[in-house]
Amino acid sequence: MKNLIKAEWFKLTKSQVFRVLLVINLTASVLLTLLLTQAGMARTGYRAFHLGIAYLFYHIHIGLVFTAVFWCEDFSNKSFGKSLLSGFSRMKIFFAKVIIFWVGMILLFLSFACSAAIASSLLNGFGMDFNVEIFKHILFFAFCGILGCISMSSVMILISTIVKSKIPTIMVIYLLFFPFEYLKNNYRFYENGEDILKFLKYTYVYQINTMYTNQDSMMIHRFQPELFLQVNILTIILSLCIGLIIFEKTEFK
Repeated sequence: MKNLIKAEWFKLTKSQVFRVLLVINLTASVLLTLLLTQAGMARTGYRAFHLGIAYLFYHIHIGLVFTAVFWCEDFSNKSFGKSLLSGFSRMKIFFAKVIIFWVGMILLFLSFACSAAIASSLLNGFGMDFNVEIFKHILFFAFCGILGCISMSSVMILISTIVKSKIPTIMVIYLLFFPFEYLKNNYRFYENGEDILKFLKYTYVYQINTMYTNQDSMMIHRFQPELFLQVNILTIILSLCIGLIIFEKTEFK
């Protein structure tokens, strides 16, 4: 398992696409900061960090490319089959890939949020007196963002394990996440919709947006940390369990 993780980490660090995505994140965050400032909607570093975490529509698109390259490519270039021939079990191969995929997604996720916060702080100041309470709040928001990123990544792993091909995987993931992004911007579906839609209030998309819209207050209304934690952990477990079952039954050439 240790050798598999090292091999996947080496593959990640040498990936040209991963490096390009990091550069895109850094560039996009700086450009977004400059554009918002010029448009009279300047954000402080504190607000920009929250925006960087909550900007799911952007993160999903970056995640789509990373999933296609880092996960689906191993089906097409027969890397999984080669690992099997080396004597590793399917479970070890799967979870070694999962761990490094998570690491890659978190690095991409945080690179955008942190660079946006730094650029905005340099232009407009941090916006808050840095104290213990603010530090705890930033860590809590970052933790929720990372947990949601892992949850979202796990769903992407499941879909790519089922579909296997790059372009169809991108299409399926996009079609799955886009409705949640749309519903996030239409609160009536959450607050006043049919009971069958009320469960959407407990999804990562809704909860992280709720935290962002209440970023200036330590008391975050409508946010339920315990339920948020349970829903995301359940999503991760179910996605990985189903993904592993499918992976175990996949025929590799």
